[in-house]
Amino acid sequence: MNRLLAFFENCLMPAFVSFADNRYIRAVRDAFITYTLPMIIAGSFFLILAFPPIPPHSEQPFFQSIQQWAVTYRPMLSIPFTFSFGLMAVWVAFGTAVRLAEIYNLPGFRSGLTAIAALLIFSIPVGIYDQLNSIPLSKMLDNFIPPYDATVIE
Repeated sequence: MNRLLAFFENCLMPAFVSFADNRYIRAVRDAFITYTLPMIIAGSFFLILAFPPIPPHSEQPFFQSIQQWAVTYRPMLSIPFTFSFGLMAVWVAFGTAVRLAEIYNLPGFRSGLTAIAALLIFSIPVGIYDQLNSIPLSKMLDNFIPPYDATVIE
């Protein structure tokens, strides 16, 4: 057992420490902890309200009333859950860019806005359809041939 622990400490630990000290990994980790963890907690709270951890066929009237209330308001309680978990990609993009900008001593807020813009450009599909498959903005200009080039002529 001591040999196994020594192997972990001598061989694997330095690699994991250098990986964890990478500035990009730290930026993603800090973004998750700082920006998305509160949204995960809030969204999970609404999820617990929408689906209470009560046996579905409980015979106690109190549990039955809670279950009935949850079933009645489940569509409304699902909205904050869906909204908070849907926004997590935006928050991670913003937070990662802000943390990375702070590491490089750059303006963080502008970097975060740029990251959100890049996320929206490359991930949101637009109204161009190719047999019911939407095409993201990043693929729109694949076959574009510019009318001129930017070659400098002396």
